[in-house]
Amino acid sequence: MTGRWYKTAAIVAGILSIMTVTACVVQTSPRALEKRVTAFWHARQAGMYTFTFNGKQVDLYNDFLSEKTKKQVTQQQYYGLMNLKVKNPRIDGIVYDKDGKKASVAMEFDTTFQLAKLRGIKIKQTWIVEKGKWVLDDNPMHNPFRSRQ
Repeated sequence: MTGRWYKTAAIVAGILSIMTVTACVVQTSPRALEKRVTAFWHARQAGMYTFTFNGKQVDLYNDFLSEKTKKQVTQQQYYGLMNLKVKNPRIDGIVYDKDGKKASVAMEFDTTFQLAKLRGIKIKQTWIVEKGKWVLDDNPMHNPFRSRQ
């Protein structure tokens, strides 16, 4: 009986390790990046900082930003910086680094800025794999509407 138990435990352990490796690959796949980017931007469009993603309650700051980004700005500051209302966000293209752990995501969206309707605003974001999932590696203090004088 003991020998059979060890054999069953070894099989279960093997299956669990395969499932863990598969889960990491799935969370860092190109499709996973598209899903996370889309969820991030749709949450911004809806003005929701906390929402359900893949059956889990998440928030933009803690679950979608890199550790480096979070060291630059507090959660309250980050949400205060996100006051630009976005409409119709869409992924314009994704370019992956050779290692597959970093990607440049071209986004396009519409907005209203000081009563002017702006369409087709284009920005690029850097997303990286951190702790087994894609996160935004952002410079939250960068203002794309500020002149560079």
